[in-house]
Amino acid sequence: MRHSQSHWLIPACLVLLACPALAQVGGPQEPLRYVGPYNINWDRQDGGLPPVVGVQNIQVLRSNRSHPQWSDGLGWTYHHAAVMCYWNDKFYLVNKTNLIDEDIGSGQLLLYTSPDGMHWSFPRPIFPLYAKGEANNVGLRMPYYVSKDNRLLCIVSYGSNGMCVREINRDDSFGPIHSIFADTSKTIPHFKQSTDAGFVAACDDFLQDDLIMPFWWEMLRNSKHYSFKLSVPTDDEVRSWDLPYRNPSVNNFGKGATIFHRKDGAAVILWKFGLASMSRDEGESWSKPVKLPTLKTRMQMIHAQRTEDGRYALLFDPDPGSPSYERRYPLVAITSNDGISFDHMGVIHGEVPDQRYEGRSKEAGPSYVRGIAEGQGDPPGSDMWVSYTVSKENVWVARIPVPLRLSVDQPVADTFDDLQPAGPVTNWNIYSPSWARVSLVQDYPGSPGLNLELRDKDPADYAKAVRVFPVSKKVQARFNLMAEQTDTGSLHIEIHNATGSRTARVFLEDGIIWARNDEQAVALAAYYAHDWMTITIDLDVTARSYTVSVNTVNGQTTSGTLRCPDGPPDVERITFHTDEVRLLGHARERAAGDLPGTDEPDPEAVFHIDDLTIK
Repeated sequence: MRHSQSHWLIPACLVLLACPALAQVGGPQEPLRYVGPYNINWDRQDGGLPPVVGVQNIQVLRSNRSHPQWSDGLGWTYHHAAVMCYWNDKFYLVNKTNLIDEDIGSGQLLLYTSPDGMHWSFPRPIFPLYAKGEANNVGLRMPYYVSKDNRLLCIVSYGSNGMCVREINRDDSFGPIHSIFADTSKTIPHFKQSTDAGFVAACDDFLQDDLIMPFWWEMLRNSKHYSFKLSVPTDDEVRSWDLPYRNPSVNNFGKGATIFHRKDGAAVILWKFGLASMSRDEGESWSKPVKLPTLKTRMQMIHAQRTEDGRYALLFDPDPGSPSYERRYPLVAITSNDGISFDHMGVIHGEVPDQRYEGRSKEAGPSYVRGIAEGQGDPPGSDMWVSYTVSKENVWVARIPVPLRLSVDQPVADTFDDLQPAGPVTNWNIYSPSWARVSLVQDYPGSPGLNLELRDKDPADYAKAVRVFPVSKKVQARFNLMAEQTDTGSLHIEIHNATGSRTARVFLEDGIIWARNDEQAVALAAYYAHDWMTITIDLDVTARSYTVSVNTVNGQTTSGTLRCPDGPPDVERITFHTDEVRLLGHARERAAGDLPGTDEPDPEAVFHIDDLTIK
């Protein structure tokens, strides 16, 4: 276990008045623009940015070399390029995997399913190792296609076999593997040889879909099998974009596409490095690709989509502006009313644990974000769902409440009793690794109804729950708390401002409740396993002072008044996490060795939170 938006509107309006060239925004020269600031602190894993309220980050797979039965069934440690869709009343997710390094040796494609996006099946190889001893990597950019008659195809670049396809049946069995183009494989039959007429028609649909095939430009750019309708740049135009390659060329263009429709009906395609093009005829033709000057990103996937409220969200990893693009954090979202002008940057995933396994090209942080593409399903409810990997070894999904918000304006009085066991925790930001789960549990002794449980047995990560409240200079936070043990683990409770600066800091460890007086730890009271207590924190940021009161199960009250560090003028969220806060994790390069001891669980620590009020 390891340790107000409105002010942005004025600068945006001034830009509109001061820059005549902005009249072209939305046209082929600049299909979209980000008009907000890049106030990012690169020394913090969350960039010092506010979280998008209510995001639930859920780990789907935790790599484990020693115990494959706890991870992928293989013991492989490179996992990347996670993509999801929604079909047949469930979520589907695939990711590519290799033994250690990116695209070295043979690879496979794994498939997971989930009824609710929060609880996932054990992965199965849908495109397995092709031949023993043969290096045959899988590549994917858009691995799904839903046909006109509602069949689900899974598509990959299957090493020396070229692009291949197989059907996912409604009972989650798989059809046979076929090649998409004739004469690309000596042993895998072309799809036209299938006796299933519906499967053949679905493959034909795929090849004729002008809004799907651009995803595959990167895989087919040197192929004679398909004629793209994209407007392909020249080598000189690619070099003018200042991409971080030694020899930029057209082969550096068209990587990692995403496509969405703006409010005006235009389709926009976005690639890595903030490259863009647009189509007003549903992909029959595309405008000349351009580099968006305001979307600062590098070797990262971008995802954009229309959300259930009729607005738009665009997710990406910002570019730190340094010569290296090793940093892949934080994963942020910006929003728009029309799909053209975007603003209001907030964090979707702002945690970067230490990388546990060595590996080539394994940058630290959340990357290659993918949402559910147009035409590939609409889950129940209004939430937005995305998938991604962290440090190219663990697979995650995020449930993002719609509308996307960076603040709240209502007082907090959370009993959790109106929610569902093991369901989403409304208005809370939840960070839930596989070995450090955060969930709603029911009827724990001493607390009838539901309460929030944080469990942690992870030697390299922690559980975290955050509640945003209205911005305040004075705040009283009161909650009930219980630890199931006193001999292992810790729980840290902190009150933060919008950039993550800490004020009041309380923590439980080894049977003692501690508080920070500036940076000095002060013992306040004892706590006992399975005994509920009420903790009250009264904070005055202006006075740099807070009082902590602990009321135990037998009615005994202990309190202390302490000093806060210098810093924030106001506060807006309370956090609970099961180990010391970290600033940044570290990447492990090839031959650097694995992080010792992380394949085995620590003794589990469990904490329960209930009846939080903040006023």
